[in-house]
Amino acid sequence: MAKTVEPMTQTTEFDLEMEDIEVSSSTVSISEDEGASKFEDDLNDIPVISSKPPAKATGAGIMDFSAFEEGIEDINSESESYIKGLLYGKNGTGKTYISGTFPGPRLFLDIRERGLKSVVGAKGDQKKRVVDTFEMFQMAYWYLKNGDHNYQTVVLDNITNLQKLILDYAMGKEENWDPNVDKDMPSRREYGYLSQFMQTWIINFRNLPMNVVFIAQEKSGDDTDLESDEPTVFPQLTTSVRGIIGGAVDFIGNTFIKLVEQVNEEKGTAVMVPKYCLRLGPSTKYVTKIRLPQTCSKPAPPAIANASYAKIKKIMEGEF
Repeated sequence: MAKTVEPMTQTTEFDLEMEDIEVSSSTVSISEDEGASKFEDDLNDIPVISSKPPAKATGAGIMDFSAFEEGIEDINSESESYIKGLLYGKNGTGKTYISGTFPGPRLFLDIRERGLKSVVGAKGDQKKRVVDTFEMFQMAYWYLKNGDHNYQTVVLDNITNLQKLILDYAMGKEENWDPNVDKDMPSRREYGYLSQFMQTWIINFRNLPMNVVFIAQEKSGDDTDLESDEPTVFPQLTTSVRGIIGGAVDFIGNTFIKLVEQVNEEKGTAVMVPKYCLRLGPSTKYVTKIRLPQTCSKPAPPAIANASYAKIKKIMEGEF
């Protein structure tokens, strides 16, 4: 059983709170000649990669690097101003609410979710676009990349549903999508399509010149193997997709609710008040991540209460 650590009495401007940390087929026979022929055909399909320099010469074999040098820029808070993150957790723990604190105007891509009531009345201009097909999802990206808009943040709510949307597309069943009807199990080939598509589109959205928030559901794995050092609570995504998005974003936060006793000194009464919290710091049980500057000599706090864009940004700047 995990040891419970009482919340720290000392608070910071972020209302940081320490929280409990748990340590925690079938085979096909091919003739030799047929196999050799197929292997040669595969080799012929492989593109030849030239080892010659791809730049033009400017004289005695000297390359012209001016086009490359013109694209070199400083690394500072301005060049790295946009935040890309993943929020995951159980339903009702504040994922969408936290994304509603990111700079506006905001565009929510409602990917088969229908759950944006928590951001009604949030500060700043915000819009939503229902996305039920892969075609509309692709159109959303090209609109944000090339369209005439002033959105500062896009929220993909949620990419757990996006996986299913892409599988429906790969299986040719997207047009007849019905959440109440079971589908055939995807094949290994279709799961391969899923990994390729998700890698392409996660990176595409991550590279947009704006804040990008991915939202996912939470999944729990097997926590009975005491010798394993793998986290047992993680985003509800396939293993390959978790690896892709884990390297693509600046932070991965797990949302949860913590009940805190609040005392009314005048009435002499106490009530339990819920606080919406976000795990960000190192954890052996939860998949978490946050990028800190090299000048920061201390680890990120395990969790923050009343999480928001402003608090996440300050932690990423090392100001906590």
